Amino acid sequence: MSGTRGKGQPCGRPCRLSIGDLVVYTDIDIPFGTESIRRVVQALECGPGFAFVYGLRDGAYFGSLPFKRRVVSGLLRTFVRVYFLGKVTDTQAGIKGFHRELLPFVLETRTNGFIFEVELMRRLMKRNVKLIAVPVSVEGTHEFSDFRWPVLVREIKSMVKILAA
Repeated sequence: MSGTRGKGQPCGRPCRLSIGDLVVYTDIDIPFGTESIRRVVQALECGPGFAFVYGLRDGAYFGSLPFKRRVVSGLLRTFVRVYFLGKVTDTQAGIKGFHRELLPFVLETRTNGFIFEVELMRRLMKRNVKLIAVPVSVEGTHEFSDFRWPVLVREIKSMVKILAA
């Protein structure tokens, strides 16, 4: 298993140093608990050799978000569904896993922010990597923070760069 480096970018030093055949990373607050990690690992073990597994948030997750974050998350989720033609439906669940063979593609991701997965999944789809969604639920009573406006502006700029690339 591995983690993230600042501002949401995956797989800095910890991923480079990971030695397992499977790499799983989560947001630092991991509101999903160990059951979701088990689901990701199980999907990787049962799926094809080059699968990339991502979490698919349920309605309870969205219901627990502050209003502004719920609106932004809903808009981004709709955009992702349209952008990826329904092949990917959620990029922001905060839990992902992949086979070690995909590590170079993950490390090539340049977006440093919450939406880096959009760039990553686009790269993986261009290489015909199968993307697999597993349902994840918020565990217990997790309190989500709200987005600040400067963060939203930075993420919008990052999205424009991803789309222009």
